Amino acid sequence: MIDFNMTVAGCKVAVKCRHKLCLDYCREYITEDEGFSPSVSAFVSDEELKKTVDTVEDISEEYAEFTGLYRPLADHLPREGGFVIHGACISFDSKAYLFTAPSGTGKSTHIRLWKQYLGDGVGIVNGDKPVITAKNDKILIHGTPWAGKERWQRNVSLPLEAICILTRGRTNSIRQATADEFLPFLLKQTYLNSDPVHTALTLELLDEVLKMVKVYILACNISEDAVKTSFEAMTGKKYK
Repeated sequence: MIDFNMTVAGCKVAVKCRHKLCLDYCREYITEDEGFSPSVSAFVSDEELKKTVDTVEDISEEYAEFTGLYRPLADHLPREGGFVIHGACISFDSKAYLFTAPSGTGKSTHIRLWKQYLGDGVGIVNGDKPVITAKNDKILIHGTPWAGKERWQRNVSLPLEAICILTRGRTNSIRQATADEFLPFLLKQTYLNSDPVHTALTLELLDEVLKMVKVYILACNISEDAVKTSFEAMTGKKYK
């Protein structure tokens, strides 16, 4: 077994794993602090590992173990003021912007367009499972090792400026969403387990986030105008 300690979104995690892939993928989050006192332990049992390998198509045992390590953290996070959300997050001028949509809709493509047209001003936070925290009237979003197939991630924590629900469109348009529009969708994108305490805490945190962070609905194609449309609305800056 391989043992190491890491900190993700301020949460201290003691990891026990079988495969070096887990160590390699989590390397940016590892801490060597001798006084480390974990608040949660992450380990994937033989039964959990076998179930994932047997039910998920074309997944290796190594990668199945790595993906399974995030669940103990996701189960614990609401007790520390955070939760996992499915989405891709980037930064611009030290503020973060979260794009969320069903898998295959085009989140990664839209982020690539931001990088292509806005260059080095755009930074990656996380490509698949960032963590949002709501503490002391501050809404932050954090990178995690679980970053999707592109492995887009950085160990950073930034103010969350806006959330964008991305949809496909022939032309580009964006508008601020109403609660009736965004809440059902964001609930589907938020990690919830069967524990009622976990669910209640997560819903309280999500409510705090949505009181302070604007949510937009973007219809877009694959063009520079799509970047201009989302950039100007979400940042409040003029696209150059």
